[in-house]
Amino acid sequence: MSNRNGSVGDLLRGALLGGVRRVVNDRENDAFAHGFEEAAGICLGLLSKSIEGLMDQIKSGKFLSDQEQFLLLRLNEMKSETEGHLRDFWDSVATDEESVGRSEVRGEIM
Repeated sequence: MSNRNGSVGDLLRGALLGGVRRVVNDRENDAFAHGFEEAAGICLGLLSKSIEGLMDQIKSGKFLSDQEQFLLLRLNEMKSETEGHLRDFWDSVATDEESVGRSEVRGEIM
């Protein structure tokens, strides 16, 4: 039995291939997400640790020098900027994945 676009066997093979690709992509996406989260955590953790060190000095009653005050300000700015860039990147990846998912549903399997 066949239709305009090919046989039923071709359609089944295409559907099966699409399913296999989705499973592989899901596993790759899970690994990517885990790696991204780990790397983001490392970067933000380093900035947080430096900020906390300076804040601990303040809490202990020690005044920060002008350079340390500037460093604290800049570290907080960098942490905030880094969080924003990480969030923007993650949002763009999620948007890309949604478009790939929609194209697979339409039968445009790569």
